[in-house]
Amino acid sequence: MSATAENLMMCAKSFALSCQTLLIEDDPVHDLSIMLLGLTSLELSFKAWIKHHGATEADLRMISHDLTKAYDEAARLGLGDRTGAVRRAVELLSPLNNGFIRYMPETPGFHGLTTVSLCELVRAVAETVESVVWPDEEV
Repeated sequence: MSATAENLMMCAKSFALSCQTLLIEDDPVHDLSIMLLGLTSLELSFKAWIKHHGATEADLRMISHDLTKAYDEAARLGLGDRTGAVRRAVELLSPLNNGFIRYMPETPGFHGLTTVSLCELVRAVAETVESVVWPDEEV
């Protein structure tokens, strides 16, 4: 699959919806899965934004799976974060995305980032990016 903004967005939305689905189960055993789905959705949403604003696949490969780099580039390209909540989530989730899952704190919550707040944030970011990548689609 080519890394078009639309394809990246479709995958980001899928991870966001999966996050919501597990949240409905209301079982703490899903907390780590929700965190991983959430951070993957954020990464793909940021990359969709970046790609939509002219990045090449080589540019995306340079970002790799670094959530902080992806966020910083998306923010530089105009992705808003009025409250700073997205930045805080990125700072908390980045270690998980870089392979430090063994340091995951006990649930519920991850330094104040609950699974509910993460799912809400992931959905909001995905919807914001989707409204730009697919402006004619209902969000």
